Amino acid sequence: MYAVGGFNVTDEVLATVEAFSPATNSWHTLPSKNTPAVALGGAAAPCPKDAEGLKGTCVYALGGFNFTDEVLDTVEAYSPATNTWKALPGLPTARFELAGATAPCPKETRGLKKTCIYALGGAADTAFNALTTVEAFAVENGHRP
Repeated sequence: MYAVGGFNVTDEVLATVEAFSPATNSWHTLPSKNTPAVALGGAAAPCPKDAEGLKGTCVYALGGFNFTDEVLDTVEAYSPATNTWKALPGLPTARFELAGATAPCPKETRGLKKTCIYALGGAADTAFNALTTVEAFAVENGHRP
């Protein structure tokens, strides 16, 4: 289980990452992600094949908010196998308070079996205007179907 970003008791936006190990019943500090964020989405899926330094299964951090009235479109992937974060192409729509999910890509991928990371809903701005859009990122080759 991973805890990514958030804010502390002084409202400082964090980029810190921690992982819980059931085997040792303890939390471990990991390398921080590149962009501090709160209210971000997350998902786990295969690492992008063309992303240098990433391999195996990655943890994806999507969008978020940074408390300077900036809604983020960032996408970052963490590879536990290499203990590395990498910035990926951003979301088409900046958003926070979103859900992240992993599932097969839509049929528009021409019958190829691919895994997509989905950014679902969320808010588009600090007035909390809700989004009903869903966006997908195909992790096998790093493109949007």
